[in-house]
Amino acid sequence: MNRRTKAQWRELISQQQLSDLSAAEFCRRESVNPKYFSVRKKQLSDALPNFVEAVVSSEPKVDSSSNLIKLRIIDLDVPLDKLACVLDQLRR
Repeated sequence: MNRRTKAQWRELISQQQLSDLSAAEFCRRESVNPKYFSVRKKQLSDALPNFVEAVVSSEPKVDSSSNLIKLRIIDLDVPLDKLACVLDQLRR
């Protein structure tokens, strides 16, 4: 049995979400029990109600003259009840 940390489960779940594979197919390829994968995914999403995950698709570009960082985000999961707060933070 392969024990994984929460961080490893988050990474595995993120990999599945970024893949073009269904959860079942991803689990077959990664030799993960699909029922346990689903349980862990739900547990981690329930445990992080204020969590926002942004997946950066390329290396961030830093503009030293303006002290800004430029990110290209390809996937952003935001709980609907937190959307206004996140948009407010992004505007700053």
